[in-house]
Amino acid sequence: MGTTHHEAGTLWMGAPGQSVTDSFGKFYHLANAYVAGPALFPVTGSANPSLTATTLARRSAEAIVSSRTAAPDLAFKPLFTGARQGWQMAGGGDFLTIFGSILEARPDGLGLLWYTRQIFRNFVLKVGWLSFNPTTNITGSRADNSGALIRFPALNASDPGNDRKLASDKGYEIQIDDMGFNVDTGQTSARCIRPGPSMGWHRHRRSHRNPPVSGIAFEIEATDATISVTLNGQLVSTYLIQANDGGRREGHIGLQCHTGNVQFRNVMIRSLPDPGIPMA
Repeated sequence: MGTTHHEAGTLWMGAPGQSVTDSFGKFYHLANAYVAGPALFPVTGSANPSLTATTLARRSAEAIVSSRTAAPDLAFKPLFTGARQGWQMAGGGDFLTIFGSILEARPDGLGLLWYTRQIFRNFVLKVGWLSFNPTTNITGSRADNSGALIRFPALNASDPGNDRKLASDKGYEIQIDDMGFNVDTGQTSARCIRPGPSMGWHRHRRSHRNPPVSGIAFEIEATDATISVTLNGQLVSTYLIQANDGGRREGHIGLQCHTGNVQFRNVMIRSLPDPGIPMA
């Protein structure tokens, strides 16, 4: 280790009563404060001290994430588990996989990443998402715009530039867009569920999306002719499909990339029984 040392600190890690922090750098007397760096050691060797500090910081970060990651709900099936098997891109843009658990939209025109392996009829879909730029005052710029689409037919990969349109025309979009931008009219308003163009829009209250840059959770329940959306645990929209409007009762699920680098994680689904079929 050499004959010299680098000054470190007095926030030593170790056993309770004998140190200030635990083995992950968390203060014993504080609920949510960590130390990440060479201050955890009274002294450190002269060889590669920066690598030691970086390793400690990564270790503390992993401990923080682990302590705040909820145990998986076994009733839900994860649709994205770090690899994109079963997912296919239609339209423009693409999605980047980050840390093996996050999908980040990289728009280049309007596009859709859709799950090809299964058609869903009645279900509860959980989608966690993060928007970095929900509003913008920059001339010529657009705020983040994305969404989760449900109940659309399979998209033919023979025309990738236009295939995504079938999902918008035949399915239902649960908007991620604080500005509520409608590409058909060029107008902005606060709306949540966007069915196909013949069905109009259904409003929700944008005030529930607060603070604007944070982790948000959708819980989308589709049961026969009813689609309801819960935002961070609060019901914000319920849409009733009319009997004669041609609305689909089953289909695929997809994530949209439109504008901005919206991120998705914890995409999970739980199938529900068909209300028209009596339970045994």
